[in-house]
Amino acid sequence: FLDERLGFPSISAVVEMVLSEVQTCPVTDVADVLEVDRTARAAGCAAVDRVGSADRESSVRKRRVGA
Repeated sequence: FLDERLGFPSISAVVEMVLSEVQTCPVTDVADVLEVDRTARAAGCAAVDRVGSADRESSVRKRRVGA
């Protein structure tokens, strides 16, 4: 998933990480929405990197064991 950067089952882990890392705040205008969106996307990219790295390592180990 995502150019093979993340396993499909790991999507929920990424969502959980983003929701726990991004602070909520009152939204009063479009600028607030855009700021929250930017922050959440950055957190999502970082989470994909962390979780995806673990997915790739696990995949490599499985291939070595099965080879």
